[in-house]
Amino acid sequence: MLERNKISNKTMQCDRALIILLQQINFERGNNKEPYFTLSWEDIDMLFYSMLNDMVDVFSGLMHVDLFLSGKSEEYQDGSLLSSNRKITLLDISATSLNEHIAASIDAVFEQGYRKLILLLHYYPLYTIKFIDDVFAQLSFEDDCLVYGALRSGNCCLLGLKTNYSNWFRNKNKENNLSSFKESGLDTDYLLREASNSDVIVFPVPTLKSVENGYDIVRLKNEIVHSINVNSQFAKHTYEAFKYIEKKYTRRKPKDEAWDIRRHI
Repeated sequence: MLERNKISNKTMQCDRALIILLQQINFERGNNKEPYFTLSWEDIDMLFYSMLNDMVDVFSGLMHVDLFLSGKSEEYQDGSLLSSNRKITLLDISATSLNEHIAASIDAVFEQGYRKLILLLHYYPLYTIKFIDDVFAQLSFEDDCLVYGALRSGNCCLLGLKTNYSNWFRNKNKENNLSSFKESGLDTDYLLREASNSDVIVFPVPTLKSVENGYDIVRLKNEIVHSINVNSQFAKHTYEAFKYIEKKYTRRKPKDEAWDIRRHI
């Protein structure tokens, strides 16, 4: 259940908030030998919204955490959250840069009295409740700290805060004089410098995974197939998206010939 209203005191149910930033998809096409090279942008969007659905499904199982999506309400796809019965609040934020978007999202929850915040800057369907609970637990160990997660590219994709440091991101926005969403991501080195300048203790989590190219799609698909065999819960929306993609983009080879999906996608 998605509420489009702006956050209010009535919205707050506890002191922990989890925000997923709705943002432009960062996906790079490689050469024609790369898996999923011919995948249309429409189907890439469908795949990423399926990942978002799986994230919401998982996070709906969190206890004593309020769940938010942050983005422009007019750009949000109605009906893209397929199955969640969990109350979700949409932070209606119009921003001209990623850093401004982050800063406004942080302000929105801390101004209403939340004491611990996790902000996710990418879509990945295999997050677990335990992982998120562990980040919140880490935020409880120090009077003030930053928990962060980075991708292999070096960009930060997860922030855990218990103090409003939105000024870090507004400083970055002024420094770069940014006017559009053309940033490749949040620079981890810059984030760590700001934390050091503020005397904030920093705790990293292990390098996180993302989907940024065709090879990442193959890896994700294999991980989901593996998870079906070992977990009662798995990324069902993303799995169904893969089934749709395979049906749309592949053609059956003769029975005596091996079928390699990467030759046709």
